[in-house]
Amino acid sequence: MKKIAILATLVAAIAGPFAIAQQPAWPSKPVKIIVGFPPGGSVDQVSRVLGAQLTQVLGQQFIVENRTGAAGSIGAQAVATAPPDGYTWGVVFDTHAVNPSLIPNIPFDTLKDLAPVMLIGTSPMALVANVAQPYKDFRDVLAQAKKQPGSVAFGSIGTGSLGHLAMAQVGALQGVEFTHVPYKGGGPLMTDAVGNQVPLAIGTVFLVTPHVKGGKLKALAVTSLKATPQLPGAKPMAEQGVPGFSALAWWGVIAPAGTPPALVQRMHDELARALKVPAVAEKLTSQGMDIVGGSPAEMDKFLSEGHKVKVTIMFRGREMAHTDLGRKILDRLVSDLGELVVVEAMPKQEGRNMIMVISPNKRHLEARAKERAREAREQVVPAAAPASDPEMGSEPQLEVELHAEPATASDEG
Repeated sequence: MKKIAILATLVAAIAGPFAIAQQPAWPSKPVKIIVGFPPGGSVDQVSRVLGAQLTQVLGQQFIVENRTGAAGSIGAQAVATAPPDGYTWGVVFDTHAVNPSLIPNIPFDTLKDLAPVMLIGTSPMALVANVAQPYKDFRDVLAQAKKQPGSVAFGSIGTGSLGHLAMAQVGALQGVEFTHVPYKGGGPLMTDAVGNQVPLAIGTVFLVTPHVKGGKLKALAVTSLKATPQLPGAKPMAEQGVPGFSALAWWGVIAPAGTPPALVQRMHDELARALKVPAVAEKLTSQGMDIVGGSPAEMDKFLSEGHKVKVTIMFRGREMAHTDLGRKILDRLVSDLGELVVVEAMPKQEGRNMIMVISPNKRHLEARAKERAREAREQVVPAAAPASDPEMGSEPQLEVELHAEPATASDEG
């Protein structure tokens, strides 16, 4: 028996290395990188720069496949439904975080059906105009929008994109109305901007810089708090009538949920090495990207957190969210906050008293929401008959408190 046991141990010791060696190395075949936007846009360009470097280093083709539509969600769905074997990855843009709130019945869960791999980097947005347009800077744009409401049209890469939300919030803060023209990605947007088919366009500095340097477009403003070296003539919106305003776009890498953690980490590590290659870093930073290279955990936190405004209506120190009067105030507040791109309201759900808001600038959101809450209270309370809500007494003195906190996955449902 002892001889058999010793023999078995020797066989295992000899076979072990061969068994490990026989496991297929990654990658052992071409790898697919799915992009939810058309060729020519920033997401496509970032994917191709990184894919080319990974192909060179790892010896297998990293093939970019464009699955366009629905603000990038069609591409994300393709990743979510792919086998979790390390041969399908996706590169997503800022729309990825807000699509579940803006697209009804989206067929996948961005947090449960996809695994975060890396936050590649961030970039300010830039508002640009065709050189034939009369605007010299963003102040000219605001002046025209105030003079003729609705006469200023701008294009973005799609509904719910950071560019769309940023302009919607600027309009709300300035009391002006812009006309939004959604495109299916940065490539088509730039084609029409260069062709003067759309007078203004908002996109990442990464996207617009080549066209500005080529003399086809002029940069009117950026959404960072400081000017960006790629577009030195474009002052921040914060210096052109919208004090304190800032909004940054981002790019990230995802995988199908269930992809082995070791493969996710390997892909992250290879991407991190690629981002440190001088030629790769130069291609990305020269067009306005601030490289981050965040870990899977950092990407997960980034996707899970958002801006949430919690509306608490108090009467004499007691929350009254589910009383008739409380609901009326909330309903009015939800309606008024529509200018700030309210994406989900839950004023009547038992135990929850929340308004979900997508906003690129939390400080402005809080200030605007508090102003709206005061207006809602003043308009609703005097019109409410005391008998409609016996709990409140004859002279309801209401306080509306708003708190901005990170939105967790459970809060978003």
